Amino acid sequence: MPEIPVQSWTVPGKLMIAGEYAVVQPGGHSLAVATGALVRATLRPGPGQVVLSAFAQVWNITAQGPNSGLAAFVASSLAIAEQRWNIHLSEQLLLEVFGDRGGLKLGLGTSAAVTVATLQGAARSANVRPDIAEIADLSRLVHATVQSPPGSGYDVTTIAWGGCVAYRKDAATTSRLRWPNGIFAAALYSGHAASTALALQAHPLTEEQLAAIDRAARALCEAWPTATAKAVLEALSACQNAFDQSSLAAVAGANPGVVAARNCIRAQGGTFRSSGAAGGDCVLAFADNALTIHKITKSWQEQGGLVVAEFPRDLAGAME
Repeated sequence: MPEIPVQSWTVPGKLMIAGEYAVVQPGGHSLAVATGALVRATLRPGPGQVVLSAFAQVWNITAQGPNSGLAAFVASSLAIAEQRWNIHLSEQLLLEVFGDRGGLKLGLGTSAAVTVATLQGAARSANVRPDIAEIADLSRLVHATVQSPPGSGYDVTTIAWGGCVAYRKDAATTSRLRWPNGIFAAALYSGHAASTALALQAHPLTEEQLAAIDRAARALCEAWPTATAKAVLEALSACQNAFDQSSLAAVAGANPGVVAARNCIRAQGGTFRSSGAAGGDCVLAFADNALTIHKITKSWQEQGGLVVAEFPRDLAGAME
C-alpha cells in the first residue's frame, strides 16, 4: 500500500479596512486584506479527525463535535464537507493557530481561518478541488450556522480569497483588488481585545450612522484599485470620519491602546484607520510613502507596542 504523503500549508488572517458594522446590513460594503499565516494546516496519516491546537488548548474533533467555542467551527466544517462533497475525513488534519502574541489575542479572525483551513483539508484528503469561491461560500455557511448572531461573512471570504477583497453581503459579491500604487500601511496591535457584540450593546448604531459608514466604504472600494494615493488617503479619512461621527466612537475613545496608536500614527504624519470591531485589536496606519510608515512602526515599537503587519509586503495571496 503506497505511503500517504504529508501535506502542509498555511491560511492567513484578515484585517478590515472599511465597512465595520455596516457590512452586516443587507447591501453593506467592506474592504479587507488577508495577511500573515494565522493557521498552519498539516494533513497526515492517522485517524479521521482534526487535532486543533490554539491558545494553549488542544481539541480532537470530528463532525459530531465538540460543538462549542472554536471547535464548533471545525466540527461544522467537517459536517458540511460530508454533506456537500460526500467526504468523510480519512486522515488526520492538524491545525495550529498562531492568533496571539504572549497570550494576547490579535483579532485576525481565528474562527474564520480555522473554518477555511478545515474545509481545505477535507477537500485535499479526498482529492476534491473546489475553487476559491466555493470554499468561501461554504465557509460563510459554517459561520452562519455556528455564530449567533450571524456575521457578514467578510472575514471568511477575505481569508479564502486572499489579497485585498471588496465584499458585499447581500449577493455575496466578491472582488479581489490589487494593492493601490503609492500606498503603504502597517497594522499596530492596540494591546486590548475588542468585542463587536459588547460594543453594539452599549452603543447601538442608528440607521443613519450605518448608512454613512457604508457610503464611505463603498467610495473607498471604488477608489482603491485605480485612484491616486492622495485620493485613496482621502477616502480612508472619510471612512474614519464616518466612524468617528457614530456612537461607537466612544468605544474606541475609551481604549487607551487605540488612543495611543492613533496619536502615534498622526504624530508621524500618517492616516489613522480603525479596523474591525474598532474598539481594540489592531489599528491601521496609512501613508503615501514608506518612510512615514517606518517612522510610525519604529515609534510604536519604542513605546512597547507590537507591529502585526506591514503592507504591501505582508499581503497574503490566495492558497493555490
